[in-house]
Amino acid sequence: MTLEDYGNNEAQAVAVQQKHQYAVVNTSASEITSILQENTGGELSPSDLDVVKVPSGGDLFFKVPTLEGDVPVNEIEGVLVHFTRPRVYWAEAFGTGSSGTPPDCASRDGVTGIGNPGGACSECPMAQFGTATNADGSKGAGQACSQRQNLFLLRPDDILPIVVAGPPTSLKNIKKYLLRLASSRERFYGVVTKLKLVKATSKGGIDYAQIEPSFVSRLEGAAADAMASYHDNIAPILDAVAIDNE
Repeated sequence: MTLEDYGNNEAQAVAVQQKHQYAVVNTSASEITSILQENTGGELSPSDLDVVKVPSGGDLFFKVPTLEGDVPVNEIEGVLVHFTRPRVYWAEAFGTGSSGTPPDCASRDGVTGIGNPGGACSECPMAQFGTATNADGSKGAGQACSQRQNLFLLRPDDILPIVVAGPPTSLKNIKKYLLRLASSRERFYGVVTKLKLVKATSKGGIDYAQIEPSFVSRLEGAAADAMASYHDNIAPILDAVAIDNE
């Protein structure tokens, strides 16, 4: 079903809307602040948020953190309250350095790099396609300084979003989805979005998973107003989320 189909079927839109009641709609900002203050002592960093990664090896399920531990799921639904497009660069080729080593250069906004070489990302030779280095020393088709996409997804029962870390191979799908929303005059934080994983194969014959976002429903009335306010307040904080170093 397309975005237009939902717009033309008000009864179905209402039915879908009723399935997605969001905790932040009925929770005041002061109560959210109080809960976080009591549970964290006021020491909360955006980088403390739960991170959901795209699995390696072509597996088509997410591992979502819960109170009972990580739960494998085929798809995740929620509202995108923010997103960032950081860049990260390691001088050592993938698979040759130590796991968890901080990048040699990184950019939180994908515009200005901090480190070596640093500077404007648009002018950096490491951000050009064809500069990536494979573990065997051969040149890859990608960028040595790869761009990622962090999707901050707020699920119905939560008051804090999870971070779905999108790899470079998912950027095209995510951008197309956001443009489709824009073309339909929909703000990304005004709709419920589904994220699922689909199989893809590289030119070298290696299977991997891509994030495929899709439209679920449009937020209406108080829910739309509350989510817009939530977005406006939390977006500046989420911009400070640290880049994943794994």
